[in-house]
Amino acid sequence: MTSQQDSVAGSRNPYVALYAQRIDVQGAGHPDTAATLLNLLRHGLSHSVGQDATAANRPLPSNLPPGTGPDGVRLDEDHVDLLAEALERAVALQEEETTSHGPDHPRALLATCLLAHALAAADQLDGQLEAAQVLIDDAHDGLVELAMSPGAVDPDAVRISEALHGWIHGRIEDGDDESDE
Repeated sequence: MTSQQDSVAGSRNPYVALYAQRIDVQGAGHPDTAATLLNLLRHGLSHSVGQDATAANRPLPSNLPPGTGPDGVRLDEDHVDLLAEALERAVALQEEETTSHGPDHPRALLATCLLAHALAAADQLDGQLEAAQVLIDDAHDGLVELAMSPGAVDPDAVRISEALHGWIHGRIEDGDDESDE
């Protein structure tokens, strides 16, 4: 594996492929998919987070929509602990990847997709779907654009962004407040 491939989002993490498969088979709203999301977030996107940026040249993190962090969400259902931890870890991972690599890097864009999923799954009382939509639109567009260059993006990252994009937009269009598909 080349150093360029090593920096591609998800290229060394078996959880990325497993997470993509889980979304394909069970859907983004399934509790087992949320558990796989949490496992991916616990693992991170690679073993080399931040190695391609020094403290002096790290870009600033992207601005997140208001109410995006764990303090802006109240959870009230069966999977509260799982969703709360997933949201907390997703915010931290997105900030870490964006700070380390810049907001347009494939790893930062994938981390933004994971944050959008966590927000949409946790949307129970505070209307986090709109914030998730802003995030997934930006990340999806960025990954699709990068995918035009062969080898620039892990195909699983694009697959994840497309599935989450459709799921989040479908929930908003349907006025759905449930996390099930």
